[in-house]
Amino acid sequence: VRSLLILSDGPLEPGYRARLQQGRVLLLEREAGSDLVGVGCVESAWRGPDRALRDELFEDLEGGASSIADPTVLVALEPGGASVERGAVDAAGCDAKRSRLSDARTTAADLSATLDSETPVDVVFRVSDFPTWQVSVDGAPAHKRRVAPGFFAVRVPPGHHAVRAQGGPLPNYFLGILVAALTAVGLSQPS
Repeated sequence: VRSLLILSDGPLEPGYRARLQQGRVLLLEREAGSDLVGVGCVESAWRGPDRALRDELFEDLEGGASSIADPTVLVALEPGGASVERGAVDAAGCDAKRSRLSDARTTAADLSATLDSETPVDVVFRVSDFPTWQVSVDGAPAHKRRVAPGFFAVRVPPGHHAVRAQGGPLPNYFLGILVAALTAVGLSQPS
């Protein structure tokens, strides 16, 4: 959510700053990033099977989105285990408010941004986390991690950095599955 419209008699939403006020009506905008690239800090991790993680996320959203309401507080989603376990993560001095992110280039399969930060931060790419995405920081490959609700993020050290995510071609096995499915459909048609 890029902008919020609220009544000013309550506290500001975390991760947003006041842009305009008229009477009691206040327009807020997200503090960092754009619609596709943002800055935050992974502060907790949920570990479990994929289906259970999705169910847990839906329950959390239906219950008021308490775990992912603040766009600067990220929840890592880690595969494994028999049931969902929630735990805190050492943020290692991460402070999204002490960073500035600006988009350099954004296309459907190429997301880039420039980051200036006084602390380590997690740059989040607000697109579906598919295995074909490759992430780099200053041109060097970087490890990405899945964050709720299904995006991916990369930890970036303090300083000035260029961050980029590029979507690669689908692996050949997807093409094989597509060809097999089309062949099966063709063979099932009466002659």
